Amino acid sequence: VSTRLNQIITLSAQKIRIDEAENNIHQTSGVLLNQSEELIRNYRRIADSRFVTPTTGLILGLLVFFVILAISFMLYRESTTGLAETEEQNEANQAAILQLLDELADLADGDLTVQATVTESFTGAIADSINFSIDQTRDVVSQINATAQRVSDAATGT
Repeated sequence: VSTRLNQIITLSAQKIRIDEAENNIHQTSGVLLNQSEELIRNYRRIADSRFVTPTTGLILGLLVFFVILAISFMLYRESTTGLAETEEQNEANQAAILQLLDELADLADGDLTVQATVTESFTGAIADSINFSIDQTRDVVSQINATAQRVSDAATGT
């Protein structure tokens, strides 16, 4: 009986502590509930007062993404167009250089009657300068021939 009595006393003491803890929890749970509700209200008030909401942020982010995408596309298109124009210009320049070299091939053999075609391309100025040089060389050769003829006439006349 005494063991049972000791057990009952021990269990009674534990029950009292459990009851006190339950009362303490019951009293503080109302305070915690009120504080939790206040925290939720404050969070909602702050979220509602923000200039940029998550939805607005998402929309602005997508807008920036599409603007960057459009700019990238325009830059790509512009660079490919510029590349095509540069290739065309290079081909035209190569053709003009080859034409000028073909026209001057006879000059290398001593033909001073050659005239290079003056065009609007960048080789036009070169062709004009070469034509001027050929004209000057032709005049010098004519003067040399005339002088040689006079020397020859003078030598045969004496």
